[in-house]
Amino acid sequence: MSLTTIILIVVGFGMVTSAFVLAIVFRMIGEKRNEMKQRKEILATGAPATAVIESIRQTNASMDGQPGVIVEVSFVTADGAPAKAVIDTYVPLIHLASLQEGNEVEIRYVEGETIQAELKEAYIP
Repeated sequence: MSLTTIILIVVGFGMVTSAFVLAIVFRMIGEKRNEMKQRKEILATGAPATAVIESIRQTNASMDGQPGVIVEVSFVTADGAPAKAVIDTYVPLIHLASLQEGNEVEIRYVEGETIQAELKEAYIP
């Protein structure tokens, strides 16, 4: 095999690998954009409710310096049925201290196959 052939094989493999990685990255970016759009839609059009925090855990994630948390809440839906939701979100540092077990928080939720909820204090860029 000549040196030119080997170089062409290596360059071709590099181009295919780069295209594959870029496709994965663009797909991930699109999924995150859709997730943020859905969260904004829940906050804009979801039904309001007052929820009680069952548990809260801070995650290792952060967005723009705002810590990530997983909050489990229980609340009563508009039709009077008790419901629970797990909210994985980011909150401004200023609101982190008020998110304690047993405290009441304002949420917005959308009922569907599962209940999707979002904290009103959530940080969404």
